[in-house]
Amino acid sequence: MAPRTGMPAAPTPAPGWRGGQRGPKPVAAFRAPRAALPRYIGEELREAIRQGAPMAGAYLYPVLSHMGRDEDRYCPNGLFELEPKHGRRLVHQPLAEELKRQQAAMAALVPLA
Repeated sequence: MAPRTGMPAAPTPAPGWRGGQRGPKPVAAFRAPRAALPRYIGEELREAIRQGAPMAGAYLYPVLSHMGRDEDRYCPNGLFELEPKHGRRLVHQPLAEELKRQQAAMAALVPLA
């Protein structure tokens, strides 16, 4: 798979992955627009499944945007914004819409029982 703009080259399976052995398939974190990362991860997961890799799922982290650990810089990278407005946290719509697209694409490949 060719590298995408701003995205790392497709990760390769960890040693020991083939032959039915279990092994992690790490994907490094990187800076990208919020909706780009789940799109990239979804594409890679579906390709790995098509190639026969045992995939149990993926998770979203962080769910809530936050302040940086080493500095007081706001990190707007979650599905929900840090500060509530009118008693509710704002949803980052582009990320929410991309997550729905990825759920549908995964369901089309691997229907739930």
